[in-house]
Amino acid sequence: MTPSMGTRFGFETASPRSPESGERAFVSVVVPMYNEGGPAVERNLAAVCEQMRRLEHDYRWELIVVDDGSADETGTAADLFAKGRANVTVVHHRVNRGLGQSLRTGFDHALGRYIVTLDADLSYGPEHIEPLLREIESSGASIVIASPYMSGGSASNVPWLRLLLSRNANRFLRFLLFGKIATFTGMVRAYDGDFLRSINLRELGAEINPRIIHKARILNAKVCEIPARLNWPEERRSQSRSSYGKLFRETLSVLFSGFMLRPHLYFLIPGMLLLALAFYAGFWTTVHVFEQHAVLTAAGLDHGYDDAVAAAFVHFPHDFFIGGVALMLAIQFIGLAVVSLQNKMYFDELYRLSSSIYCSRQPERKRAIDQ
Repeated sequence: MTPSMGTRFGFETASPRSPESGERAFVSVVVPMYNEGGPAVERNLAAVCEQMRRLEHDYRWELIVVDDGSADETGTAADLFAKGRANVTVVHHRVNRGLGQSLRTGFDHALGRYIVTLDADLSYGPEHIEPLLREIESSGASIVIASPYMSGGSASNVPWLRLLLSRNANRFLRFLLFGKIATFTGMVRAYDGDFLRSINLRELGAEINPRIIHKARILNAKVCEIPARLNWPEERRSQSRSSYGKLFRETLSVLFSGFMLRPHLYFLIPGMLLLALAFYAGFWTTVHVFEQHAVLTAAGLDHGYDDAVAAAFVHFPHDFFIGGVALMLAIQFIGLAVVSLQNKMYFDELYRLSSSIYCSRQPERKRAIDQ
């Protein structure tokens, strides 16, 4: 089937699909691409298709490639690869719009009962597709994550700074969510198609991955992980050596995602630390007051504790100052934590309601599966 160009969802598309119904589950594999280079595109897409052909006894499938406004030959190479392959679709963004928008575009085009997302450079090999699908079918989960940071997972050939930041970013998000998920930022996942179509995604950048987990938790959706092997190809490793600006942006994105997940902790933790400091300063202030009272009494002066407080302030003003300022700030931060927690609870309830409305108003889409 020769690819035909058209417009769908506001984008240029190639290689439309016409999957047939059957008992096998229909799987959509979504691969966002940006400046991957011609030879790498053909090689990696061929590897994905070969892996899916091995699974054809259990699954029907389609491959959706999203070219995110690449400035090199990535888009042309993807179109050439899709030529003659009816189950391969290429979607082009006219300009670079970010990973989040690329995934959203792929999700909009996906017809599958299950949707699998892969990195274009196959830093997680295509062999992860089968265990992801097996796990999401057997567990009934809405999301299954390929995790290099859980027990049994591994990461290799990743720059040490990048790996350090990634590990600690995921630990930070895990701490905020009080959960067992080890990898929040990874993109290689399997999704239940119905669940993915029920949530309204607006994120444009890499923050879309932890936000999907956040929204899944609000909706009480089940999220699982499988051990995965992350292995950067040499091309990606060499390109990342000068990407400190990107690392900085991703770090800020993780911090902001953490704030969206648990905003009250950003106020509660410093508030509790300030409260501890206020109690510490208050303890020593009390000690100094009793000491000064003892000194005044030993001198034969009949003074009350008000004079002892005044004497302690003269000799140890910093304890009074630190204790007072810390207490005022602690009250402010803890108050903000209570307000943000209340707002978060309201937000979660509104999100559940809006998700129900959003899902009910979605237009009927042609599905390649039997309900």
